[in-house]
Amino acid sequence: MQTSHEVTVREEPAPATAGQVAGTMSFIKDWYGYDETRGESFFVATVHYYKRPDGSIGASGKQDPKIVVVGGVRYIDP
Repeated sequence: MQTSHEVTVREEPAPATAGQVAGTMSFIKDWYGYDETRGESFFVATVHYYKRPDGSIGASGKQDPKIVVVGGVRYIDP
């Protein structure tokens, strides 16, 4: 069985240049999977997103992947 968890890497107020509503926070999070049968954690992705004061996701409404691992290959969005 595999489970996943996230780790907050950075959390700070969204910059004014982002055009988000006041009080919006900028997050960068790493996502990890955990393979219980092997007892190992593994890196899955790094994502960025804006979280509005009401809890909704700002900008596109989705998390923006910056790094994704697929089939053991790391893909980076510059």
